[in-house]
Amino acid sequence: MRAYGMPEIVTESVMETDAYFSRPDNEFGYVAYDGDVAVSTATVIAIDGWLYVALVATDPAHRQKGYAEAVMRHALSVASIELGITRTALDASAMGAPVYERMGYRFTGERWSMFVPAH
Repeated sequence: MRAYGMPEIVTESVMETDAYFSRPDNEFGYVAYDGDVAVSTATVIAIDGWLYVALVATDPAHRQKGYAEAVMRHALSVASIELGITRTALDASAMGAPVYERMGYRFTGERWSMFVPAH
């Protein structure tokens, strides 16, 4: 919640809604740490034959250090190996778009700022 600029008090109410992490065989969420401090997170969810990247966020004090890319690549790798799916997509904020573009994603022009890997 810190990474999204939201009060941490809402964490429990958001994460206990069954909207996230209700299908462990289909959802792969990871947290990156700097020592014992959680600094970044990324989740990959299998949807209709795609790996959809969601909930990528980094604590403001730890941004621009590669944590988001590292945890996202890890989540994608594990999900791809476990499920045999290689097609990926994500929606990006203005802040996240440069990270994804450096990783090889490109803007599709869709209304929801969808990005897919450029090949």
